[in-house]
This record gives sequence, C-alpha cells and structure tokens, in this order.
Amino acid sequence: YIASLSLSLASKFSKMCRKIQCSSCCKATWAGCGAHIESALQGVAVEDRCPGWETGKCSGPVTEVEATVESNPNQDDQILAQQNQIQDQIAAEQPLIGSKIAVSSLRPEYERNPSPAFVEGIDYLDKAYPGGLRRVRGDGNCFYRGLLFGLLEQLVLHRDGWGGAELARLT
Repeated sequence: YIASLSLSLASKFSKMCRKIQCSSCCKATWAGCGAHIESALQGVAVEDRCPGWETGKCSGPVTEVEATVESNPNQDDQILAQQNQIQDQIAAEQPLIGSKIAVSSLRPEYERNPSPAFVEGIDYLDKAYPGGLRRVRGDGNCFYRGLLFGLLEQLVLHRDGWGGAELARLT
C-alpha cells in the first residue's frame, strides 16, 4: 500500500508545473499540467522567459534546469575551521556543568511567555527543589553529562546512607 501511495504521489507531482530551460533560446519556460505556471516561473522576469512561455510550446527540445554549485576544494576545511571556532567560543563562554542556581532564576527568561503555565511551573519547581539546578552546556552530550553528574553528585552527598552502599556496589 505504501509503495503504491508513494508511486501515485510521485506521478502526481511529476505532472505539476516546473521550471525548465528552452534548449533553443536557453531561457526559462515550464513543463507540466499548466495549472501552476506562475508558481513555476516565480521570480523569473518576463524578458528572461522563453518567447513561447505562455503556451509552453518551445521551438526546440527541452531539458531540465540543473542547479550547479561552484565547488571550492578548501570549502570542507573552511567549514571545519569555522565549526571548531564556534565550539571553542562556546566552550570559553559556557562551562560543561554550571554552579548551582535557584530555579527562580529562570523566571526572567519565561515571564513574557504567553502561557502563564511556564512561570507557574518555575514557581512550583522552586518550592519543590530548593537545592536549585545546574545549567549544562547544550552540545549534544548535555543529557548524559547532566544525568551522570546529577547521579554522582547525589551519591557523594548521600555517601553515609544509601549513596555509600551504591558507590560500593558500583566500584
């Protein structure tokens, strides 16, 4: 069923109007059902259109317009260098794990939120967890880092009770 559905969608969209290039005059024209000509040629000035653009009848065979991208052999190196520069800047500005702050310190970030539930939730969490929270650098490993740091912190804080038994079990 899914294969037939995707096949019918593909055939439907292939009939829709699309921009093509006239091989005789090398200007823009269209091919397809004829109902979407303006959207197919959107942004193409009238003087840049094939003389037969209104009828879709060009004087020669038509080929699909292919986008060409100028390749730069150093582009990958430049992208990697820029990515490393951004990561270094973030690392300099944000610690992996921040120091403890009160949950209420989140309030200014969410006060203008149209839903009052955010501020109510912050107030609730501030009362439920008076110990506060720690911000974690959002770099893709933030969940694991925050979870493990929180677990280890609780084990160390409760090492005289349940934390000590759990630490002994883990080591």
